Amino acid sequence: MAAGTDAPVTEAECKYHLAGLTPVEWRVTEVRPAGMDSEPRVYELGAPDTVPNSHIDDHPHTAGTNHTVGKHDNVHDSLLKATSHGNESKGLSAGVQDKNDDGSDRLGSVNIPTSSNDPLGSIDASPEVVFGPSSAKRPRGRPKGSKDTKPRKKRGPNKNKNSPEAKAAAAQDFVSFLSMMDEHAEDQFAHFAMDDGEELVEAEVFLSYECEPGQNEKPARAFHPNNPYRPKWVESKDKEQTRLESYKAWRKLTDEEELRWRRGQLQAVPCALLLNRKRCGRYKSRLVVLGDRWRQPSSDNSVYASVVSQTGNRVAMTFAAREGFTPIPFDTQNAFVQAQMDREVAITLPPSFRDDDDDSGRRMLCKALYGLPVSPRLWAKTLAATLSKLGWVECKYEPGVWVKRDDKGKVIGILTVYVDDCVLCAAAPELAEEECAKIHKHHELTKIATTTNADGALCLDLLGADIEFNAKARTLKLSMKNFINKLLKRFDLQEMKPRPHPGFPEQQLYSKASSPSGFAYRGCVGALQWLSSVARPDLAHATNVLARASSQPVTKAMANMCKLVLRYVIATKDLGIMYSPELEAEYQAKFESLVEHADNKNAVNSAQAAAPVHTFTDASFGVTYREMRSVSGVGIFLFGTPVDWKTKVQTVFAISTTESEWIALSDGIELGVGVQSLAEFLIGKEKSPKGPLWCDNRGAVISGRKGIKNTEEIPKRTRHVALRFAKVLTEAERLWFCPTDYQKADGLTKSVNPFALKHIFINHPPPSSKYVDESELGDEEEVVNYYHVYQAMIDDE
Repeated sequence: MAAGTDAPVTEAECKYHLAGLTPVEWRVTEVRPAGMDSEPRVYELGAPDTVPNSHIDDHPHTAGTNHTVGKHDNVHDSLLKATSHGNESKGLSAGVQDKNDDGSDRLGSVNIPTSSNDPLGSIDASPEVVFGPSSAKRPRGRPKGSKDTKPRKKRGPNKNKNSPEAKAAAAQDFVSFLSMMDEHAEDQFAHFAMDDGEELVEAEVFLSYECEPGQNEKPARAFHPNNPYRPKWVESKDKEQTRLESYKAWRKLTDEEELRWRRGQLQAVPCALLLNRKRCGRYKSRLVVLGDRWRQPSSDNSVYASVVSQTGNRVAMTFAAREGFTPIPFDTQNAFVQAQMDREVAITLPPSFRDDDDDSGRRMLCKALYGLPVSPRLWAKTLAATLSKLGWVECKYEPGVWVKRDDKGKVIGILTVYVDDCVLCAAAPELAEEECAKIHKHHELTKIATTTNADGALCLDLLGADIEFNAKARTLKLSMKNFINKLLKRFDLQEMKPRPHPGFPEQQLYSKASSPSGFAYRGCVGALQWLSSVARPDLAHATNVLARASSQPVTKAMANMCKLVLRYVIATKDLGIMYSPELEAEYQAKFESLVEHADNKNAVNSAQAAAPVHTFTDASFGVTYREMRSVSGVGIFLFGTPVDWKTKVQTVFAISTTESEWIALSDGIELGVGVQSLAEFLIGKEKSPKGPLWCDNRGAVISGRKGIKNTEEIPKRTRHVALRFAKVLTEAERLWFCPTDYQKADGLTKSVNPFALKHIFINHPPPSSKYVDESELGDEEEVVNYYHVYQAMIDDE
């Protein structure tokens, strides 16, 4: 085997931690022919020791020279060499094969002494190597003293991850991992493979200080003297301190306040410095208040601060695209510290923020800081006062959505606010720039970078969603492709085979025959839930089914069901919510034609079909595996674009399909209130009448049309349903019958029908004679002979 290979091993794969550092690379440095007699050699190295040339010639930074550990680029100042020999060693580990006194084999762990003055716990030079756990007993807790009022409880076994036992276990885990590698891992660890007649003799593990983008960092690591990235962290910390001092975020305590503090009448809340590397690679420091230590006065319990919801964002962006507005996304700089404190809060600054060693660090807070529970509310009130002064009006039904009107009452600008992340859309580019400049005079803002694609659409990131906005063509697309790629990379599933639907047999989630699994089930379900909440209503039902089993111990069957859903996600990365004038025209033509349907003719108000907001409801009767409850699906559409949806298990037992559809109608009426109110706020009440309630169950439609004043005409079998959900009767004039092929909420109650899933996004998905993959469905699953845009994918199979 060639020495000095560069293939990396991730932290999760090697399961090895040393002094809080992250292993970034394993390098095989020597391969010796099998059978050669030699004593095992173990090196424990640290500055100023040197490594012999024979053991580092293959390293690109040290080839051909005596190397002082810690002097090369991007490599930690200490490294550990672990050696194994003989046919007994089958894999790479951080321990060595050693002999007990009786001659038996045992796996010895390297005992690494650490310096008490080194917060990082770096490896010090040691004159000898000690195998096995230390014989010295470590004192536990503080000594017994006068503060002890009751017998102290004995602690359990030491579970410190840096203990010799933990390190030996981690080493053994890695050996076992290599021996159980699957096909994919074998390709990744191919550099560990040895030719016939060779055996692994020696290996090195290199440890790095580098913090990956998007990750947090510990101050002890960031400001360690040997950290090559320390100047960047120091620069970010100094920038944060200068920023806060320029805003006069605090002041020193007066003599009276100092006396109150000594008497215990004034609480000083501690602060902490958080370090983070942004996704763009920038190093960022943030001083925060430990809000959990703040005791809020009982007389004031107002800490709520409203932000725009995902529904509000979708409605606002759809309206802006339809009107041809120009969007400008921006971020408000130093948002919280621009808000004045309206109450008395004392803080304790970290030592690095104090004037000198004699400074206690106690300050009285003048501006709102991150971490304080009341800070978001103070900033929201400050920004609201500024926007109101500039002529903006906030929607009472959807806080976080602001509009600006001209003298005739027409909307010429729309603004969405999510804490300090905002998107301003205006009727003209010049007007958008002018409004941004006005806000900038009061609160410093930074425009978020955008790009333009080949179609001329503006591409931007909105709270994790990918937005393609073309003001000239008046089109909008909201998708989650970047998030999906990160999700698949997180679970290492990029190469899985796509599938045309996310359906799976629910009973597999509760299989007792399946063995336990270490799969991050709840993390996967949480990611899918975020995906379905932002831009993928077609995943709502499958995610709902997965979430219902999240309290169960994770099994391999549960992990496999998650992977089935992710395979569908792979096939539909580019799928998302779209708006265009063409799609709106198709939608209107399609559903206005239902006025002549036999179940709607002379029974509905035909003008409702032209309303901007339509509500679709559907139900699957008695389908939940354990409780036999029904499932409601609701979709709210604005100008033919899905802007809000919900899939939920009904809270009451339905004893018939008609009853389950009534319950779904009730859920739809409740969900549609917010969208209808926001549409009236943006468009005007006279231009936004209430739209139809679409239902594909004749019994529910006929009973509901009787109205609240004619309950005696409702059949006896459905009267108890009408009394329980009387809100459906109050909307009797809006009930429209919808054939199943037109039902857009059908994909929210079942996941095995590709036609229904695609129908949520477009109006005319073409049916086909091809079948979905029946081999992946359970006996209880419904198989539907429909096919859609994944034609090319299945043809390739």
